[in-house]
Amino acid sequence: MDFDKIIKDYPENKDFIIDIAYDLLKEGKECYEMMVTNLKINDFNKIIMFAHKIKGIALYLHCDNLVICLQNLEQLGKNALKINIINGVKDISKINEIKKK
Repeated sequence: MDFDKIIKDYPENKDFIIDIAYDLLKEGKECYEMMVTNLKINDFNKIIMFAHKIKGIALYLHCDNLVICLQNLEQLGKNALKINIINGVKDISKINEIKKK
């Protein structure tokens, strides 16, 4: 995550931006946990829905590696490749960006 870029873009709102970033990270973590839960019950539509939501958060926070993984996961969902969706969720779990507070 590139806090420096965000703050550089909006220096007059530094404290507000940091608060928003932490709130978004918390929401992203909750969505990721829901993805894992839905993976256990094979609800691939919900996995893709949460992936899309996390992608929006990741885009805002400049988490570029995470965005790429989520875009791939969404595409796999559109192609209904269930085994690849499972692997896509596992790939996301390897990225540190979503686990940081």
